[in-house]
Amino acid sequence: IATVVLNLCEVMIFLFSKNLSTALGVHGVLYISTVCYGVRLFAYGYYVSNAWWLVFFEPMHALTFSLPMGSLGAFTTALADEAQAPRVSAQGLRTGTMNLGHAFGFLASAWLYEEYSPSAMFRTMGWLVMPVMMFSVALLHRRAQHNGVA
Repeated sequence: IATVVLNLCEVMIFLFSKNLSTALGVHGVLYISTVCYGVRLFAYGYYVSNAWWLVFFEPMHALTFSLPMGSLGAFTTALADEAQAPRVSAQGLRTGTMNLGHAFGFLASAWLYEEYSPSAMFRTMGWLVMPVMMFSVALLHRRAQHNGVA
């Protein structure tokens, strides 16, 4: 049930991501995505006690994955065009950088899961990742404003 609800939410987000990105801006999307990601991590670490809670929290994945992917893809293309850089190379750099971050996160999460518990993993990642993500988005936003790209 949670997977069906999640997929329906993701399809809706993908359909409306351009309108949302236009209304909120890429940095607004990243702020919302980061907050929702934190809510999911803390919910899984502190509140989820049975699988039915996933039906409630898992649709937020659409806001933490689908929404920023569409916005970042469009933003990367716009930056590449402005810098007269190849679009494909820009997208490859963005994707590679994100995958490198995912790899480190997966390794840390797997260690926490195995050595401690799933709830300890979610709690630790929430307390460590959330501030780093928010700081990164704020720094990116500030640099973009400074360079007139925001």
